[in-house]
Amino acid sequence: MFTCELNHHALWNNREPIEVDDVIATYDFYKANAKSEHFKSRLEKISVTNDNGSLIISFDTTDITLINLLFLPILRATDIGAFQADKAFSDASFSGPYAYEDRITDEVT
Repeated sequence: MFTCELNHHALWNNREPIEVDDVIATYDFYKANAKSEHFKSRLEKISVTNDNGSLIISFDTTDITLINLLFLPILRATDIGAFQADKAFSDASFSGPYAYEDRITDEVT
């Protein structure tokens, strides 16, 4: 089990803070939308909860390789609806080296 405090300087591109609820919503989204059973089964072994503003990450296994799942991009909780509805991401927020792009279909480059 890990207890984490988010860096108060971690901001979305619109300068709003990244919240514990964003992290929780991200992992809930990944679990609900995993494209492979293997990935889904690995995600199901992780629990992400809020304890008075602290992020609690628990593993239901001793498999240390699951720690790699902690490096998935964090999504803004309010933007997850755009992913679920397959909408354009041009107004979505991003942090770090990740940015959302509108999905282009059937195009070969």
